[in-house]
Amino acid sequence: MDEYFLTLNAIITDILQDINYIIEHLIFVKQRRLHPGITPINEIVTSLKKAQVYLLLLHFSFRIFESN
Repeated sequence: MDEYFLTLNAIITDILQDINYIIEHLIFVKQRRLHPGITPINEIVTSLKKAQVYLLLLHFSFRIFESN
């Protein structure tokens, strides 16, 4: 019987953690920001820099820094 309650407790804990992640993501979306947990900022910056190098005509209307 205790085993079932432990399993149930683990499932409920996982669900609550998922709910908290969803709420966190929704807050970022509402603020029109990309959640850093989805794609790390340094990967985004690296990808933008690579794209700018390969596409010489490509111009971003902003400077590419990790702090942005």
